[in-house]
Amino acid sequence: MKLEHTRLCIDCETVHDGYVCPDCGSRQQFPIAAWLDRDKDRDCDLHVYTAEVIELENIFRLKEA
Repeated sequence: MKLEHTRLCIDCETVHDGYVCPDCGSRQQFPIAAWLDRDKDRDCDLHVYTAEVIELENIFRLKEA
């Protein structure tokens, strides 16, 4: 599984590379590569996910509380 395609299911926290979680069938997911500190010279468009990263981090904080 390539990192660029790896996703985390927001509902059951399963890591997968599809558009639907294979464990729970959810479409609520997030690209894991967006959380990683990547080399800016690489051909990545991770800056697009910045707002999404902040929103999902808030969701996970609420889930843990």
